[in-house]
Parts: sequence; structure tokens; C-alpha cells
Amino acid sequence: LLTKGDAARSVSQQIHDLVKDLYSLYTETPESAWKCVPRPKPLAPAELAKAAETLAAIPLSGKQLPETRDRDLDAVRVEDWESLLKKGIAKKVFEGADVFGRTRLSDDLIQAYQPLVRHAKAMLLGQIASQTEATWHLLQRFDEAYRQLKDERRALRFEDVTRCLAGADVAARLEDVVFRLDARVAHLLLDEFQDTSPPQWRVLSPFAR
Repeated sequence: LLTKGDAARSVSQQIHDLVKDLYSLYTETPESAWKCVPRPKPLAPAELAKAAETLAAIPLSGKQLPETRDRDLDAVRVEDWESLLKKGIAKKVFEGADVFGRTRLSDDLIQAYQPLVRHAKAMLLGQIASQTEATWHLLQRFDEAYRQLKDERRALRFEDVTRCLAGADVAARLEDVVFRLDARVAHLLLDEFQDTSPPQWRVLSPFAR
């Protein structure tokens, strides 16, 4: 699921790269953010076969359109949905165009392509949704193991301090902070503010307000 079926790299390298690139994002986002990719309903097998038959039966003249239509049908047969939408007549229908090369596409041909294009979109979105959710699940498992290791060693990294503070209800405890400082905050001076991360700003925003 993580690689949408592609296993060209080693598993350990895939996990390493994923954690390196996305762990900080995982710590800053809720689970719902990783599970919001839509999953349109694809065609049932019988519906897909019928749509392919309908397209194959459309009479086409010349050489270019029949050959391109046949290549698109080959992509449908091998379920290569990405290639289907990247080239050929299906690409033009996907883009909402009605001209392929210098040939205007008939309404019947466009209508025959549309269910196949919708199916390809549904399949690709489903793959992306599965990949995104699988990524979250792996990061969740990594996070649990990583936190346990840090707890066993009684250790915190700099980003852990920020994350703990960002998750605390600082706004409700401002009077406690004032008491500990023995002074109220009158000004905030932030050097290199453009490098402030969202978690850091969640810590600072109650003081700014």
C-alpha cells in the first residue's frame, strides 16, 4: 500500500525515507488529515467490460483514431490507469477537450470514453487514499516505538519540548506563567520569524494575543 504496488527499493530504505521525510508532518497533523482523500466508486467488473465493449464498437475512420483507441483499450485490459489518463484519446476526454490531434471527437466517442475515464480516476484516487492511510499507520507505529525508547532513556529532543508545549492549553495557564515570571509579557521579539513552525507558533500565540 505504501508504494502502490511498486517494490523496487528495499523495505528498510522505504521506511527510512518515509520517516525522514514525513515524521515531523505526522506529529503536527491529526489522523483525519491522512484519511480525507476521496474514494469514488469504480465500475464493477461487468460494468467495466461493458464499457470497454461499447468503446470498441464505435466506428472510426482513418488510421490515427482506431489505433489510439486500441491502445487505450489495451491499457484498460491491463489496468494501467495512469497511462490511460496520460496519453491518447482518454487524456483528451479527461481534460474536457473534444479534439484529438486535428480531429474533432464525436459525441458518441466521448460518451463511450467517459465511464472508463471516471473508472481510471476512481482507481488512481483509491490507490492514493490507501497509500496515504498506510503511511499514517506506519508513522503511528514508528511514533509509538520511538516514544517508548525515549521514555526508557528519560530523553527529550528539542522538537519534543515544542510539541509538548504546543499540545498544552497554555492560554488557560497564562496567569501561572505570569506568576512564575513575576512579570507580565509586554512585547514579543521574534528573530527570523519566517522560520517559525506551526507548533512553535501555537506555543507563542497565546502570549501574542
